[in-house]
Amino acid sequence: MSEFTRFLNRPEGQTFERKSCYDKSKKPPERLNARDVARQIAETLCAMSNADGGVVLVGQEDVREGREETGEISGVDYNETTLAQLRDAGQRLVVPPLRDVFLQESFEQGKRLLLFRVDPRPTTHHLTDGRCVLRIGDRNEPYSEVEIARLKERQSPYERVLVPAATLDDLDTDALAWFAQRVGWTDSHAALLDEYNLLDGSNLNRAALLLFARKPGRWQDHTDVTIVRYAGKERGLGPNYRATRPARIEAPLVRLIEMAHAALGDHLIKRIGLRDLFFEEELEYPEFAWQEAVVNAVAHRDYLLSGAGIEVWLFDDRLEIRSPGEPLVPLEKLQAGGGIHYSRSPLIARVLIDSGYMREQGPGNPRLFRHMEAAYLHPPSFAFDDIRFIVTLLNTPVNDTETRHRLLRLD
Repeated sequence: MSEFTRFLNRPEGQTFERKSCYDKSKKPPERLNARDVARQIAETLCAMSNADGGVVLVGQEDVREGREETGEISGVDYNETTLAQLRDAGQRLVVPPLRDVFLQESFEQGKRLLLFRVDPRPTTHHLTDGRCVLRIGDRNEPYSEVEIARLKERQSPYERVLVPAATLDDLDTDALAWFAQRVGWTDSHAALLDEYNLLDGSNLNRAALLLFARKPGRWQDHTDVTIVRYAGKERGLGPNYRATRPARIEAPLVRLIEMAHAALGDHLIKRIGLRDLFFEEELEYPEFAWQEAVVNAVAHRDYLLSGAGIEVWLFDDRLEIRSPGEPLVPLEKLQAGGGIHYSRSPLIARVLIDSGYMREQGPGNPRLFRHMEAAYLHPPSFAFDDIRFIVTLLNTPVNDTETRHRLLRLD
């Protein structure tokens, strides 16, 4: 499998986009002006550099079901002089110039493809036409430089700190093999780590150890998730403290989410709920809602705060997911149902996205609201207690059973 092949069927999203050099709406298709293609490349590289980084594949049509464009390799068919406009688009059309964008070229099915890789940058970049864009899901959204700069201030350099004492032998080979299979990687594990900026020469960084270490606790305290269910609606003190034995899950991050989902599912109460005019057994919270909250906690917690891990508290009326660190966006924006895909730790986020845990189609917060509403539950709430970001899901319905039954019949 070539380096390019593993991208050919990949869906577009937060860290990946493909560009065609042809206008397929014309019959026969017409080749686009190279200046326009260069501007599209520059815009996406700029947006990705302002977010989590990513890859732009040029020379392939969109992969969409039910459409004529089904991932056809249409190629990059320009002469060498014109090709230069595409190759250096990130330098010519972005300010400050993206000088160290990694570029590969290959021929697949006899047609040229270009592959650009850009890392997340500490500096905010904008286009030479004055626009500033941020990658959100599979779109390049206009965003103010001031707002992007504020987001970047909250990014932690911690994940890039090198750990000379750590070696490849300290990593979980099963976790690496699992991830390699997920992304279609056939080269060595060392090359895979280098591809994801987790290895500098022979030195692993903190992100590599958080994601893949056999014993994460050897390198950092409290990378775990702890789940506990309390009796009643409060934690209680002394003789009033009644709780299950805490379930503590510690594993490399690429496996931690799956294990935490399984453990939390075992702690949730099954109830008889009304769905499509029929009563059936269901968990007390929508599956997407609590799973998304766990993913976000693992991906976006502040790993620099090593004195505490992620805690999940279950009460009779609510579920609280508490993760170290302040929220990346204002609480009022989150509470209004808005969201933005932005990562405190973009190296970790990219691996979790490519693992399939984080959805590339956009921020999960609006969907979390929709799933809670669809289950006739109150919207989630958000708080910050100086060191922890807290997401709360209530399991009490907004309407009584009779009202929900009537609403279902109206639907």
